[in-house]
Amino acid sequence: MPMRCSGKSRPSQGIAVATAFFAAALLACANATAAARGSAAAASESPVWLIGQWTLAEDEDGGPPGMDLDEFFEDGRYIIYGPNCRESVATWHMFRGDIYVTLDVRGKGPIALIFHPNAEHTALTFTSPRTRNNAIYRRATTSVCSRIDK
Repeated sequence: MPMRCSGKSRPSQGIAVATAFFAAALLACANATAAARGSAAAASESPVWLIGQWTLAEDEDGGPPGMDLDEFFEDGRYIIYGPNCRESVATWHMFRGDIYVTLDVRGKGPIALIFHPNAEHTALTFTSPRTRNNAIYRRATTSVCSRIDK
């Protein structure tokens, strides 16, 4: 909408108001984009049933039960405990009911892991994009890493 200036206002005031409005709109858009892409899930988005440790229960690729331990935190952090309890830290967020994990591999790039919860929220299914086989994770009662046993 074109701005009209009366004899009492200065044209620079209209430009200043338009610039301030544009800056506020740009900031709001940037904040919304950052929140959508955020490196961590907002606490309000963190379902209570997900927070905590999950362990490999079944693996169509033959991995032994209990060999893999994953942990989801309210602040959006995700830790996978590897051999010798080596920690790999990543981030997670939910989208349309699925859990998306972004794990950055140093010198390579990001890997996306997608977990699909069952209706009861007692199991998370991961389908390997390579083999197309499923791995089922269930709540951990003990872990392969003694320092993080409950």
